[in-house]
Amino acid sequence: MSEQPTERAAAPVPRRFADQQVALALLAQIADQAPGLPPADITIYDHTGGVNVHLSSPDGFERWREALPLHQSAVELYTYSAQAWLAADGRFRGIRVELTADVSVAPALAAVSPQQDAERRARLEQLAAERQRREMAGVAATAVMPLAQALADGTGDGAR
Repeated sequence: MSEQPTERAAAPVPRRFADQQVALALLAQIADQAPGLPPADITIYDHTGGVNVHLSSPDGFERWREALPLHQSAVELYTYSAQAWLAADGRFRGIRVELTADVSVAPALAAVSPQQDAERRARLEQLAAERQRREMAGVAATAVMPLAQALADGTGDGAR
């Protein structure tokens, strides 16, 4: 028998409330390890055993994303009419986690073209790299979530 590491198996699909203990324990562990996270609306799906964490702000979304940790490339910006939301999916300790947050945007910004989305993503990656350099240099990063800031100040549509 090989001693090579194996990938953690996905959590079994719950069929009873007691079967959701894995997800409940995960949430309790997150609360213990990161008590400063903003409160969230949390749903444990009975059909998948996954967890949805919905935040009321992009800043809260970013704090949870970093705590889980979900990679920035997993973040998607969705728009429909005058509504927009952020979403990221991933696995944390074998549990599927969906992270979502509503985003307030001006109606003119809600219709995002693929080019605008690519520009926003490039800017997000640039700001994340700058933040990482500051953190590595020992300087505390104080920036809010770059995408949220870009949407708030209107620079996310490519205007500079």
